[in-house]
Amino acid sequence: MRTHILRPRWNCVAPADVGWRLDVTSPRVRVENDTYYRRHGFDDDLYDRSHAVLREAVGDGAHPTRAEVAEHLAAAGIAVSGMALEHLVMHAELEGVICSGPMRGRQQTYALLDDRAPAARTLDPHAALAELTRRYFVGHGPATVKDLRWWSRLTLAQTDAAPELVGDTEGDALVVEDQVDSADGRGARGDDAVERVLDGELPAARIDVVEVEHGEAVEPVDLGPGRHRLEEP
Repeated sequence: MRTHILRPRWNCVAPADVGWRLDVTSPRVRVENDTYYRRHGFDDDLYDRSHAVLREAVGDGAHPTRAEVAEHLAAAGIAVSGMALEHLVMHAELEGVICSGPMRGRQQTYALLDDRAPAARTLDPHAALAELTRRYFVGHGPATVKDLRWWSRLTLAQTDAAPELVGDTEGDALVVEDQVDSADGRGARGDDAVERVLDGELPAARIDVVEVEHGEAVEPVDLGPGRHRLEEP
């Protein structure tokens, strides 16, 4: 299923995991979005009213498009459009009210999160952080705590506890000492190094070597703005 999770953009997540992953990551995404929320004049009263409208609009199996969502909100006295509409709907996704629904032709619709993920698990905050950390290092390791921090957008206090939370798996050290200079990315490794280049956070020329499977290595080749490839040295 698709919803706004982990970062202020859509990501796909297993329905069983959406509940605890929202719980552990949504607070940081809301902090990132706070400047926009204040610019639009959003407040708690607006959130409460809009969430109630959205629950009704997508209830009973209805799957409205964004334009139809805007009509429902306007009918309730909440006239929003453009980025204000996008951020208000995103807030409802981060709060676990709605999520993406099925496609209607070429248009995306919305659905109740509870309808799309009726068996979503919940975990206490410590267990949720531990599970997110474990999955990150199993899927991306060896990696550093700074890599986890960049990927997850979690706080220093949360990510600094990562080594104790995840430890080693089957004798393979998944958490390695930080070797990445946050300013220029030197020492960045693995899939995250590639993703950080593609996201535009790091220029390919500042990543020394990207380690890949079987101890091989590839070096990023700068092909110009926004264009990179990886080649064996």
